[in-house]
Amino acid sequence: MSNNNNNNKEIEDKDNHHHHEKCFITNINEKSYYRRPLPDTCIDFSSVDGQSIFTESLLEGYMKTYFILASQFSTQNEPAYCGLSTLAMTLNSLSVDPKKTWRGVWRWYSEELLDCCTDLSIVKEKGITIDEFLCLANCNGAVTECHYYNESNVDEFRNKVIRSCQSNGSEILIASYNRQGLSQTGTGHFSPIAGYHKQRDLVLILDVARFKYPPHWVKTELLFESMKSIDPDSNKSRGYILLKKSLSASSIFKVTATGEVDWKRMLSSLIHQFYIDERVDNVEQVVGSMLDGIGKILKYFGVYDQVNQDIVHIIKEIHNTKLYRLVSSLENQFEITNNENNNNNNNNNNNKYLIELICIIIFSIPDRMLDQSNDNIPASVKSEFMTIKNEPISLFNDDQDGRSGLVSEIKYLYNIISSLSTYCSNGDKKCGQSTCKGKPNRDHAFSDVL
Repeated sequence: MSNNNNNNKEIEDKDNHHHHEKCFITNINEKSYYRRPLPDTCIDFSSVDGQSIFTESLLEGYMKTYFILASQFSTQNEPAYCGLSTLAMTLNSLSVDPKKTWRGVWRWYSEELLDCCTDLSIVKEKGITIDEFLCLANCNGAVTECHYYNESNVDEFRNKVIRSCQSNGSEILIASYNRQGLSQTGTGHFSPIAGYHKQRDLVLILDVARFKYPPHWVKTELLFESMKSIDPDSNKSRGYILLKKSLSASSIFKVTATGEVDWKRMLSSLIHQFYIDERVDNVEQVVGSMLDGIGKILKYFGVYDQVNQDIVHIIKEIHNTKLYRLVSSLENQFEITNNENNNNNNNNNNNKYLIELICIIIFSIPDRMLDQSNDNIPASVKSEFMTIKNEPISLFNDDQDGRSGLVSEIKYLYNIISSLSTYCSNGDKKCGQSTCKGKPNRDHAFSDVL
């Protein structure tokens, strides 16, 4: 927004969504902001009182998460990036490998790498909602447990804070709250909780908008009540999320789609493969019908350029499945898909492991998505197909060692597809009610097939 009389440029001090403070600036000598004073509701972490609270909390064992988070504490790079910055900081604190390069040869989470679910250009303007935060977290190797304000209470919140702060950094609690509830300026905001003081019932907020407020202690009940307000972008209250590192991590296969539009197209193509136009009599025909259009799916998946030593074992596991033998026998039916894949300039590993990639995609599709297929597949044929699809899980259950690289790959992609399906399949609402009900959206969400 510009002012034609003096060419002033509008600068916005925005925390998350469409609610800002505004000032006008032409150069450094004009009015601008350097931080904000903390209100009386907050205790500066570095103050004498704040340091005393820290010492007491440390001795009581409620600061174990602090050191993990403090080593990764970062400042959000954009006024509306509080959600992205909080998530990147938390993923790094949980030692989640992003499996993609940040700078040079280094893999590390930063805000610009969190480009799935919603386009960064949109996030830069509007920030993210809790639903979008969950989608991003689940797609990047985290296990989430979400609680909206109206589905929780202050006692439960306090217990979750204590559990997180005593966890040695294995579980981190993120608060999504309205700053006005703390008598701060701005509105919607995300930041992690790093400590708790039992006697004074205080929580430590590591505010990622460090250009505005330093880390500070606030009353637990006050922070919880600040989650009550409705986020106008989601029409839901705010709340809190617990994050853990997923035990499943991909060594080979990845999802390459980015942005909401890509995700919806990928999921639509994925589901469409199981709508059979003509009646089929055997499982070979089911798989063959899927392969006719699987090129629309492959462009959204890929194989890492640099695979680790586990690849030989995982590929061998895939080769031992009935699905691999089926797809291999029908390879001539997706010759065009292979050419399309080359035209999309995907890496050589995509072509080298094309059949394996197709198998891992099919293995990873949640069963509930396949229930949408039509009556052209007889029940007996569908049952046989589902048995073949879920074979790796069955073998894993029979494996006394309980170790399977293939199952880890399946669970990794399954959690991504499942999370995206929930997020993208409900029209303008974007995210279904099942995303956040106070129950973990974690690896045991895989229990319908595991």
